[in-house]
Amino acid sequence: MPRLSSPVREIKNHYTVLVVGSGYGGAIAASRLARAGQQVCVLERGREFQNGEYPDTEAEALAEMQAQLPSGHTGSRTGLYDFHINPDVNVFMGCGLGGTSLINGNVALRPEPRVFDDPRWPQALRDDLGSVEEGYRRAEEMLRPAAYPARYPALPKLLALEQSASLLGQTCERAPITVNFAEGINHVGVEQHACMLCGDCVTGCNYGAKNTVLFNYLPDAKNFGAEIYTQISVRHIERKDGRWLVHYQALETGREDFDEPLRTVSADIVVLAAGTLGSTEILLRSKAAGLPLSDQVGQQFSGNGDVLGYSYGCTEEIRGVGYGHRDPRDMEAVGPCIAGAIDMRRQPDLDDGIVIQEFVTPGALVNLLPGALAEAGAALGKVAEEGLEEAMAMEGDIESLSVGPYGAYESAANNTQAYLVTTHERGSGSMRLAGGRLQIEWPHVGDQPIFARVNATLAEATRALGGNYLIDPLWSTIFNHDLITVHPLGGCVMAKDAAHGVVNHKGQAFSASSDTTVHEGLYVCDGSTIPRSLGVGPLLTISALGERTCALLAKDRGWRIDYALPSRSPARHPDNAPASPAPLGVQFAETARGDALELDLTVVSDDLDDLMRNPDRKARVAGRALAAALSSEPLKVAGGEFSLGRMAYRMKLVGREGKTFYLQGLKDAGALHVTLYDGDSEARAVLARSTLRILPQDLQRQLTTLRVSNAPNARARLEATTRFGRALAGDLYDIYGGVAGERKKRPLRVNAPTVYPLPGNGGPRRRLIRYEGGSHGPVLLTAGAGMSSMIFSIDTIETNLVEFLFAHSYDVWLLDPPDDKDREVALAKVKDITRAANVRILNADWKAAAPADLNAATRDAVPQEWHSISIIGKNAARDVYPGILSGLAPTSGRTAR
Repeated sequence: MPRLSSPVREIKNHYTVLVVGSGYGGAIAASRLARAGQQVCVLERGREFQNGEYPDTEAEALAEMQAQLPSGHTGSRTGLYDFHINPDVNVFMGCGLGGTSLINGNVALRPEPRVFDDPRWPQALRDDLGSVEEGYRRAEEMLRPAAYPARYPALPKLLALEQSASLLGQTCERAPITVNFAEGINHVGVEQHACMLCGDCVTGCNYGAKNTVLFNYLPDAKNFGAEIYTQISVRHIERKDGRWLVHYQALETGREDFDEPLRTVSADIVVLAAGTLGSTEILLRSKAAGLPLSDQVGQQFSGNGDVLGYSYGCTEEIRGVGYGHRDPRDMEAVGPCIAGAIDMRRQPDLDDGIVIQEFVTPGALVNLLPGALAEAGAALGKVAEEGLEEAMAMEGDIESLSVGPYGAYESAANNTQAYLVTTHERGSGSMRLAGGRLQIEWPHVGDQPIFARVNATLAEATRALGGNYLIDPLWSTIFNHDLITVHPLGGCVMAKDAAHGVVNHKGQAFSASSDTTVHEGLYVCDGSTIPRSLGVGPLLTISALGERTCALLAKDRGWRIDYALPSRSPARHPDNAPASPAPLGVQFAETARGDALELDLTVVSDDLDDLMRNPDRKARVAGRALAAALSSEPLKVAGGEFSLGRMAYRMKLVGREGKTFYLQGLKDAGALHVTLYDGDSEARAVLARSTLRILPQDLQRQLTTLRVSNAPNARARLEATTRFGRALAGDLYDIYGGVAGERKKRPLRVNAPTVYPLPGNGGPRRRLIRYEGGSHGPVLLTAGAGMSSMIFSIDTIETNLVEFLFAHSYDVWLLDPPDDKDREVALAKVKDITRAANVRILNADWKAAAPADLNAATRDAVPQEWHSISIIGKNAARDVYPGILSGLAPTSGRTAR
């Protein structure tokens, strides 16, 4: 699918309609108002992702995480996974073109009809539920929710949920989910693929099977002429001379400070659709800047009654972990993230209803889950002395989810059923600006009785699976019953007047604090307008209300929305050639550390090929420097440049107090040689010269998170990644890089290796690669003739020999490339570095009499002559490695250092 977004430099000065945000509400506004013949512009804070660009490894997922903490922001401001951490409730949402639709669980249930009987909804809406029903119908027509097909493979997680339902005296139903189960061109002219059953919906679908708004409403808007721009952070809006002025920052690197200079675009109509937190924050900033709004902005926040829980140690396989990087040919069906639901609504009291859904832990996150749960409270300092006993008991439970040395698919994590429950709670949280940042406040939110009932129900459901129930750690008493929500609502709620809400039933923003007067042309169209919990995932209701808002907006202005499907392609005059594709872009991180100076940089270029071939081409550099002798606070990088041909950095370092320094740096293998000047140029006096170290773990992070953009397809992206990675790191890319051939490499469950060069003899570069797993050994692994050390560290099997020995605390060394002539030199080098008296050498003939049982990915990755080598078999960790381990002495061969 062609990219939908355009370069920021093409933004016009003025539009009829400007939509802020591109999730369900924003995408619907863009589609419908463009279909009404209006000039529409969409501004989105995040980046545009295409098939194959979503993270499927742990390193990639970590690079896409950002968090808003009470103490400040960490990570890229355009990171896909956006966490808001607060003392009382925490929020997880998506940041990208398509909003949270990119990473949600896909469930498109309608709430119970009596939800709309609540007087918190404006009377005008309750009197017009026919238009809400029409909104549901149109949203379902575009999003195409469907139940998991009966013709598809049986899913163990779904069968397990059926067992739990039976024990609870309930039924398990296949939930309507926005997932595609058929190949072909969809109703807006976009090619989609059928679900691969990989389970990785909530880290982003790499196969084009998830019906995000990126596959329906947004390309539909583009078909009708809407302009879409990404990496734009809207800060506030104002009314001036009969127009709306929207003030924004362009996020070229994601490392920009929040107080950097703003740009402005104007519009006749502004539709705020930046999500519950985003729209609320924009209105709070706008109100602080003088825009008259209701005093209810930020009030009536709801977490939609979300509860997370886990049944672990189940007696039968749940298969509740996604594929991640693994080759689908070698995997059994996991299924969509959520396939089933135990619907326990229709209770005498509406607020007692709950819906229990199983969900899949994405493969890219499975290794992070145990640590994330164990450390959740520590980040906020929540574990008090009186909670230590419970904390210690919970730590043992969390460790039961740990993947161990054999990988997620050979451990207890794959016998864990995860639950996402939606219910009802009192939407009485609030949001405010504190220190320039949005903060959510909701003391004692988790004390509401419904949450205890939900946990008791999940504990009962776990009995059917023969497992143990782990309460969401963030809810437990040691964390003061705090909550995490993936469905935030409220903050700009609709109401009858400004004394009770922020917008009216049409989504128009009130312009005073008490009456019904509204701003002309200012709308809110997302989950922030919903005044109460829904008891189900809100995507379909947000969409229905968005459809209604757009229909009323158009009707009030005499516009006609063309709802006809299939969507037409954009008309193009024969004389107008199609726009040329954008050049490949590239972004990478660089960290260099010294005793007195540390650099944490992000490097971005809009033209990878020109950067590689033109020594005068410079990439932009952003980031910060830590230098205690110069400033007690981080120094901001300004005007930074990087030359790939010269491997040279130039940048200014600016302190908050205005003091400026200038830095030059020349990079070579493992080091950055810097000169620091006392002023804003190299003409100033030299303050210091030093060599900063590029540690193995920092080099590995750099090369595994190197990101190429604008590639026409996955193969071209991987080829460009490898090409640039080798230009940046030379042959070290083969060790530390994230791509091998035409596939992404699996990050190994070991530390970043250390590379030691061996004396050259005019032939290929020779080196020792060390994985220091513990005090046992050292062990030197040498392959046979015609092989390479890759045979020990191959990433296409779940656990390779290096990982196996590392997990058993061995200090593992590889000779690369293997050569009998170098063995004695390598042995002496290992002894010299480790001070070991003895070094075990494993160099046996690894070939078996018959072909080894290889998985499909391994067969593709290795030469034909390797196909009989047992140590790369798919079950080698079970069948082969224990025998190797038993032949090694379990004691250290080292002398004192």
